[in-house]
Amino acid sequence: MKENIKFHDIYDFYFVPFYKEWWFILLMTLFFLGAIAAGVYYFLQWRARKREEIIKITPVEWATRELKKLSVDSCATKNDYKKFYFKLTEIIKEYIFKQYGWRVQDKTDEELISFLWGVQFDSELIMKLDGILKGSLLVKFAGEDALKDAARNALEVAFFIIGNK
Repeated sequence: MKENIKFHDIYDFYFVPFYKEWWFILLMTLFFLGAIAAGVYYFLQWRARKREEIIKITPVEWATRELKKLSVDSCATKNDYKKFYFKLTEIIKEYIFKQYGWRVQDKTDEELISFLWGVQFDSELIMKLDGILKGSLLVKFAGEDALKDAARNALEVAFFIIGNK
């Protein structure tokens, strides 16, 4: 029984709409995820700007708060004193930038002193600051007691410099 069987199409050509294709669904998913991520990013940026406007502190308040975080008593080794002096000079340089707008964060100690002489900063404060910066060299050679006294003195001088705008 070999009959010739023919199949006849009873439907038109099948067409899948583009919005049901896998690539379109993937593209739309990525688009909406990107839109949500962008919205969250801009919301966080807006919130941060608003928070900065609300919490405005002066450079003196900032520097005082940062200097109070430093503790000479927590220094036990010469490496601790190195970190202490590094943080101290970092705070002073950042204070000078915030208070006067002078970019001194990337200057060495000698460059900072000569810059301050060049802009005719208060000579008494420059001398005190120079004492702090030279005190950081003391870490290499001084004993434990001398280091602690020098660090306490440097912290007091830093408070004096900050308070003496």
